[in-house]
Amino acid sequence: MVFDDTDKTAFSQVVSAVRKLSNTIRVVASIDGSHYEFAIVSSISDRRRAFVHAVGTLLLELDADAVEINWIQNGAYSPELLSKYSTDRMTKVILLQDLRQIVMAANKRLNGRNRELWFRGSIQQGVIDASYNVFDICDVVDHVTLEAMNTDGTVRWINDGCPQKKLLLGVPFYGVVKNYTHSKRTFFGPSYPRWGGFFKGIVSYRELCLSLSEPGWTIVWDKYGMMPYAVRQLPHNEDEIMSYDDVTSLRYKLDLVQDKRLGGVYVDYVHWDDIYARCGQAYPLTSYVAYRLQSIQSDIGFAIEWS
Repeated sequence: MVFDDTDKTAFSQVVSAVRKLSNTIRVVASIDGSHYEFAIVSSISDRRRAFVHAVGTLLLELDADAVEINWIQNGAYSPELLSKYSTDRMTKVILLQDLRQIVMAANKRLNGRNRELWFRGSIQQGVIDASYNVFDICDVVDHVTLEAMNTDGTVRWINDGCPQKKLLLGVPFYGVVKNYTHSKRTFFGPSYPRWGGFFKGIVSYRELCLSLSEPGWTIVWDKYGMMPYAVRQLPHNEDEIMSYDDVTSLRYKLDLVQDKRLGGVYVDYVHWDDIYARCGQAYPLTSYVAYRLQSIQSDIGFAIEWS
């Protein structure tokens, strides 16, 4: 995201409004980028130095409590490309170490509020193999935010040496939609990211819950992802499939948070919940997540994200 002065002013106004509602709220500025952009920045010292300085300035200007690096994977995660992108695993850690220094410097300048460094990671086994030195990453950062597609990837981060309290489990309030021909139809499971299907995009929960009330959908339970998905037939021998989370699937995710004593959850995106009560209760997903977290005796946190 490129911030101009207007964007910074608007963001600061949002932060001020949020802080008036809660004096314990944590504001995280997430920095997104392609694998290529991050690879170029991290591998060349001058560019890395400039990037780190810019992040430090942005952290202070936005009055944020943390900065998150959204570098989920290297150039690819197929086994045959591991060697091509192996250096990114090392330069990624170097970049995070430099960012840790700038965050610590910001803490010295501004007493009273501790700034943090976050990292967004994948739970796909192939991505972990190709893209992360898990132990080194978790040693440098304060929190790692993980997408929540299955439990195996989260356990892999723990087994590779990441403290549970540093892991925040992602809870998506949207569905993922794909079209595919019958010849390419397969179960979700581990092969889902490699389907040959046509990716249509994502749809908010408040929109998909209305769509599912229309005739033609068949609801199926994915035993691997522990979440529902819906299928309907389209013309030209194609099907449309939409995976999503509901209160039932969220129960399994919050069970994981509780059983593994994770550091908390984050929501993508809170305003994509059924905020207008078009499908029943208003904020059904948000209410359930908040209820579960309040029932867990720990220091578990609850983060929300706006697009």
